[in-house]
Amino acid sequence: MREGDCKHYAGLYRAEACDAGVNLRELAGPGDGLALRLPCLKDFRDRAEAKGLPAASCPSYREPTDAEIEADRAEEEALFAESDRKMRLVMPVVAGCRKAHRGEVVDRDCPVCGAEGALRVGIASYNGHARVACKNGCVSFVE
Repeated sequence: MREGDCKHYAGLYRAEACDAGVNLRELAGPGDGLALRLPCLKDFRDRAEAKGLPAASCPSYREPTDAEIEADRAEEEALFAESDRKMRLVMPVVAGCRKAHRGEVVDRDCPVCGAEGALRVGIASYNGHARVACKNGCVSFVE
């Protein structure tokens, strides 16, 4: 959430409608350049203006307050911190699997939730990248 952007915007590919219930594809109308015709993000509006494209107007457009921006930033920081904490726990397990089990999929105890055999680690034989997921859903990622 940023100054100059609508606080209802949820992305073009996550949902058909924004958080205010406005169907973004209907708002923009048919044709190419969908994102540039939306009034939701300042970047979109600036690029549309530079190309001479008219942006749609939206009766639900609302910029976030300073308090909302700060709350969103704090939430993002907390999510990143939690992700970092989990990765620091899991990566030593992945490193061990990378050395001993390249080209295999193995189950290990999950260092995040503590469940026995719940962390599935697959190491690609081609490039050594990992696919990791806990069966309990506490962590998952692909390198």
